[in-house]
Amino acid sequence: MYPLGWRPGDEVKAAGKDIDTLVNLLSTVSNDDIQAFYTKTLTTYDDIPELKFICPYIVTILETLTHLQFESINHLDIFLDMRNEFSPEALSAGSQLLKAFLKLMRCQIGSLQLIAKDSRNFIGLQYADFVANLSMRAKETQLTTAKITSLTVNKSERNQMLLTLSGLQQRIIRHHRVASIPANPPQTIKYLLECIREVAYRERTSQNRSSFGQLKQAMQLCTDQLPKADQHIILNAKASDFIDMEARACIALHSNLNGINLKTRTFNQIMKMIDAK
Repeated sequence: MYPLGWRPGDEVKAAGKDIDTLVNLLSTVSNDDIQAFYTKTLTTYDDIPELKFICPYIVTILETLTHLQFESINHLDIFLDMRNEFSPEALSAGSQLLKAFLKLMRCQIGSLQLIAKDSRNFIGLQYADFVANLSMRAKETQLTTAKITSLTVNKSERNQMLLTLSGLQQRIIRHHRVASIPANPPQTIKYLLECIREVAYRERTSQNRSSFGQLKQAMQLCTDQLPKADQHIILNAKASDFIDMEARACIALHSNLNGINLKTRTFNQIMKMIDAK
């Protein structure tokens, strides 16, 4: 595309190019330092209204990193093609969510940031434009030739990811934390789940299996109060450490909690287990 070399300001779009041209181009520029992945998402996700435009990118990034199976990341800059909706606040919130979710995946993460760039000044985004354009039109064999890997979408896992992201957003961005136990706490399932989420977050590096067992039992008793369909989703999530309990609580908080009435004895029983941390 740039026979005389590329410099900032040069841009050739993939739109209008025939499939064979794109396949040939991408197959020649691919090397061991470049890997291309393709998946399908919605253009917006209303599960997290404040981040509805950036959430599809977060989902794609997480599914790609899951596929690559990183155990640790020292430093990661993720460049997005500039959009009006990508405010500094949205990019910062998205970066925080990614870091929090990667920790739930047991990936040791150092620094990570989302950066919006003008594709005219960043050739990597132009490459991504070609990959996306071809991936929407080509057959699987053509994508293989172009060295593009199609990621398998598991709807159940993606839905669970979105629920967890939304729960994390409430804790991290909106600061819905239980700072201390009031003298007369509301005897609701929502309050118990928020307590579990906060305790699990605070104890996320703890190796105290006795405390973990108490919190896990409290989470199980809360789960038992939820609609059966929601119980299935929560029980499919991991449950081997404190960060797993945080993820389960995040998911549970998206259940329909309004019609759940707890007996005082049940509430006190669960609260006692949470306090035994």
